[in-house]
Amino acid sequence: MKKCSFIPSSSYRQRKKKFVKLIFRSELLLQTTKVYMSKQARLHRIVDAGQRLLVPLHGGKDDYTLNGLRFQSFTKLFGKDNFNLDSLPPTLEAVFQHSLRTNQQI
Repeated sequence: MKKCSFIPSSSYRQRKKKFVKLIFRSELLLQTTKVYMSKQARLHRIVDAGQRLLVPLHGGKDDYTLNGLRFQSFTKLFGKDNFNLDSLPPTLEAVFQHSLRTNQQI
């Protein structure tokens, strides 16, 4: 297996260690990563896996959607003086592109 990281280089201000610990604490997330190991994985499964992996990384629960979590984070940060868009979870489009890149690297 090639050396690869699911988290983008900017890592959306999250640490890789947190991501790895999070995956190993949840059997569901661990199973989700196996989509990237499958040579026959369909496009929608790859993108869905990326979304399911990033929601808990950004503090969302299993039943949250990425868009819902992004909106919730936005409403919390909007009134603050030091509002920074980089601190929001990624957009669906960003996850789509990143999931495909990650799948190609593995």
